[in-house]
Amino acid sequence: MPVVEPGTTGVCLWQKSCSALDLDPARCDAMPGYEGKVRFEPRREHQLSPSRLRAFIVLEREDGVAAPALRPLSRAEILVAAIRQLVLFNPAAPPLEERASGIGRLNDMIRVVPGYALRVPSSFPALAGIPPLLERLLIA
Repeated sequence: MPVVEPGTTGVCLWQKSCSALDLDPARCDAMPGYEGKVRFEPRREHQLSPSRLRAFIVLEREDGVAAPALRPLSRAEILVAAIRQLVLFNPAAPPLEERASGIGRLNDMIRVVPGYALRVPSSFPALAGIPPLLERLLIA
């Protein structure tokens, strides 16, 4: 099973998202220059420890959805979504070679790790349904 390490330690959210997700306000700092946005810092224990990659999650915001829901994705759908997020870091590497290597590593992970679309309504109150949905998926 592949393991991953965090690329960042926090996330920037709208204040309404923090409230809807019931995040600890003590861990939400106002972002200067961004009215209504905060930076949420999760608990720090094990923050930099490698963790087993249990699932790929792709966000899909949909107006017609009443509550958050997970939809299984095919390997091809996961790969297309993951490639869109692929960022090349090595300025000395030939671009095509580096991209091909990154896609190859993604494909290896996708062979053994399931993927899901997280369908999310366009509604702040609906966000409260996301944590339990992901907990059931990722802790099982």
